[in-house]
Amino acid sequence: MSVELRKLQKSDAKLFAELANDMRIAENTSDRFPHPYSESDAQRFIDLHQGESNAAVFGILFNGDLVGGIGLHFRADIYRKTAELGYWVNPKFWGKGIATKAITKILDFGFLNLDIAVVMAHVFGRNAASQHILIKQNFTRLGVIPNGAYKLGKYEDDVIFFKENPNF
Repeated sequence: MSVELRKLQKSDAKLFAELANDMRIAENTSDRFPHPYSESDAQRFIDLHQGESNAAVFGILFNGDLVGGIGLHFRADIYRKTAELGYWVNPKFWGKGIATKAITKILDFGFLNLDIAVVMAHVFGRNAASQHILIKQNFTRLGVIPNGAYKLGKYEDDVIFFKENPNF
């Protein structure tokens, strides 16, 4: 099994939109991730991140095929040395260890090449699979903000994880 990361290209927009346009993804991501997810949404996302210097955003490839997306997004002001991890894999590819391997790769890239001290991740309390992936990646569970998020008309517990840059 091969998992690789690569910069998204304009030619990826159609497939990226097809992969992302799944309610099971949308219900576990921030509201910045629209549903339905159109090709124009994908094109805007790709255009935004092609020249962006405050994020490292990649497509996730599984055996050479695009299956999802992953990124480290820098925070601002006094939190500028902290990046937030976001990732998704199309449900057809869940349970294959793809997200785990993609996270390993983006953390290796981020900690070696970017000026970040900490990577954080926010996961809904009901998303046990994503929490398990972060724990396997040696993230520390910082805590839970009960009802700290509001998604699709419901309050969600916000479970916060972090991992320090081992090179600091």
